[in-house]
Amino acid sequence: NEPIVWEIEVVPAEPNEDGVPPAVTAGVSKTIQINFCGYKSRAVDGFESDHGRLFEAQRGYGWADNISANVRERNVNGDSLSGSFVFTRGSDQWEHAVEKGRWKVTVCVGDAGHVQNGQRVRVEGVPVIDDVQTAEGRFWEASATVEVTDGRLTLDLGPQGFGENTCLNWVRMERL
Repeated sequence: NEPIVWEIEVVPAEPNEDGVPPAVTAGVSKTIQINFCGYKSRAVDGFESDHGRLFEAQRGYGWADNISANVRERNVNGDSLSGSFVFTRGSDQWEHAVEKGRWKVTVCVGDAGHVQNGQRVRVEGVPVIDDVQTAEGRFWEASATVEVTDGRLTLDLGPQGFGENTCLNWVRMERL
């Protein structure tokens, strides 16, 4: 009649699954970082905050449609980068005005509170995240080097399958 003892092993996340941006690439001429979060989210040093609003030339970035109702804050570990996101259940497009040329773009998707299936992100038409599933509290970070020819770096989210979301936490753009 001895007591039952449960042991839980916590496996640390791999670097591309932890929701934490990697170090900035050495030798880049410019770095732009955007955190997708709610209006009340804590500001993150080195990141601008995007709240799902329409593209505005004065601000230099935003969405093709107002998706500010699709911003979530999970308040996990006080981390606004991985604890917040903007999501789409269909297809949405985000753009940032940038100089023409080559850019290394790193994106992070996932949800600190729920499993997410079928996530998709394209950067300048290049699939960077394609049908990726993330577990609760796990993320997926991926990078691509793209050529911007029109002065706007474009991210396309979705489309996902029925009942699926793409949850975009943050993006880093590095001018090469």
